[in-house]
Order: sequence, then C-alpha cells, then structure tokens
Amino acid sequence: TCARAFYSWLPVGERGLAQGINFSGSRLGAAFALPVVAWFVTVAGWRESFVALGAAGIVYAGAWWLWFRDWPEDHAGVSPAERALIVNGRGTRTAAQRTPLSGRLLAGSSNVWIAMGQYFASNFTFFFCLTWLFPYLQHTYQLEAFQAGLLSSGPLVAGALGNWTGGWLVDRLY
Repeated sequence: TCARAFYSWLPVGERGLAQGINFSGSRLGAAFALPVVAWFVTVAGWRESFVALGAAGIVYAGAWWLWFRDWPEDHAGVSPAERALIVNGRGTRTAAQRTPLSGRLLAGSSNVWIAMGQYFASNFTFFFCLTWLFPYLQHTYQLEAFQAGLLSSGPLVAGALGNWTGGWLVDRLY
C-alpha cells in the first residue's frame, strides 16, 4: 500500500527518499518509544499504558482515514500547481511482459537475494533491539527502564539514518 500511495502522490525522483523516510519511521518510533513507554509502564502500569497507546492509535487511524485520498486529484488540499507537478512526475507505465512469476524465477534473481539480505539484517537488528538489548542493559548494568530505553534506542536511530541515506542515494542513482 505504501508503494501504491507513493506512486500516486510522488514524482519518480522523490520515491526513494520517501521510502527511506517511511522505513525509518518504525525505527525512530521504536527508538523514541522505548524510553517513554518504559517510563510510562513504570509510572502507570502496563494495562493503563496499553489502553492509552491503543486509544492514541485509534485516533491517529481515524484522522488518517478522514484526511488521506488515493489520488491527489481527489484531495481538496492539493493546489492545481502541486497536482500538475505530481501527475507529470509520475512517469509512464509501460505494459510489462506477462511472464508468469515462478518460484524458480524469484530464486534465481540476484536482486531478490540482495533485497532479502537487506531485510533480514534490518529486521534482525530491529527485533534484537526491542527484545534482547533493552532487558540485557537493564539487568546487566542495573539501569532504570528509561535509561535502558535510551541506550537501546541507539541502533534504531542509526538504522533510521541509514534508511534516509539509502533512500536519498537510490533517488540519485535512479
């Protein structure tokens, strides 16, 4: 859905950076949330934290549902000049050869293997920071939850910067 929204809303030359910013959102969200949620759970308890964060998510999803449109042509807040810039920058869609996609074709693609390696490294780091590093730092160094959250957010912030840099570089290379 993100790629579809980027196709509809962004000129071709801006999609790589936008994708990098999008991917960095989960890292930055986790990096900032680790110390804050750890503090909130300590102060209010996990049940209250769960309800408060769930309610915030529902409010955000509702606001997004009301605001977002599939096409900039359908959004009242997009000026005619911006609409023309987006539409003219989308690029042309050419009909691809209708070759059936098979597992053999995917397994033989070096680009698929590179993408899988990148996603593995990225998601492993994300999972590692959220599940192991926080309690390790907290118990090994007898840190408060907020302190352990701050320290374990470092790799996530670095990952977000990597996402932005990679997205910018893709746009320059493309």
